[in-house]
Amino acid sequence: MKKFKLYVDESGNSHPGNHRQSPYYILVGCIIDCTHQEELKVRADQIKFKYWGRTDIVFHSLEIARDIGDFTIFAGNPQLKTEFMSDLFTFLNEAKVSLTICLVDKRVANSRRWSEKTVVRRTARSVMGAFLAKVTANLPSNGQLVFEASNGFKDEEYLAAFNYYLSPNFLRNDPDYTDVRQCLTSINFVTKQNHDIETQLSDLFAYAARCKHEADQGSKTFAPRSYEERMIRVLEAKLIQTPSNIGAAKLTFYSKINSFHIIP
Repeated sequence: MKKFKLYVDESGNSHPGNHRQSPYYILVGCIIDCTHQEELKVRADQIKFKYWGRTDIVFHSLEIARDIGDFTIFAGNPQLKTEFMSDLFTFLNEAKVSLTICLVDKRVANSRRWSEKTVVRRTARSVMGAFLAKVTANLPSNGQLVFEASNGFKDEEYLAAFNYYLSPNFLRNDPDYTDVRQCLTSINFVTKQNHDIETQLSDLFAYAARCKHEADQGSKTFAPRSYEERMIRVLEAKLIQTPSNIGAAKLTFYSKINSFHIIP
């Protein structure tokens, strides 16, 4: 039986009322087959040890882009930064993960009078639903969800979304699904101190998701080979794709996945 894990991280403020300061709220799910987890961690640790001599470094897009925090070692040293970026993008391209993303345009959400609760719950359901469809399309398999702990309010909403998919009412509304309780087996909350590389990837791709959305909307352009342009290309390659030449049963579930979901 295959076992998958979904690592979820957020970016941006989730309250639609402050859309002028924070225009988007993004939830990213990084999915990995558990058989590839050790390989992923080892490769990430090799890069961290190469540049810092330790492995407790956290990959964070904002710090990488601005050479701040632990990444100040690259400030004023473009050759070292170029070497690091080459290693980072080789790692990202080769990482055996897939992504599901939900992005909220908070200006539109605010105009529709969405509450913060609506934003958090709908993004959680979107990412969890795509993961459920991915797991179900690969039966026999099951999946575990790992959220970076946020606050009591959001964590309760994540639990509510998890229970929504496990509830009998959901099964009555979606008769195509088999027993969800056999597919989604647990939900866990971790902190950044857990140093899960999958959660760090979710953070990296949250920034890439915003850049992709802005590029798609024409509100921003990114220079070829820039960090942002390269991250967009990796993100697009990692979004959950429907395999070619699959049977009708699996197609039923893959058709339910919207791996780059823009709401409202």
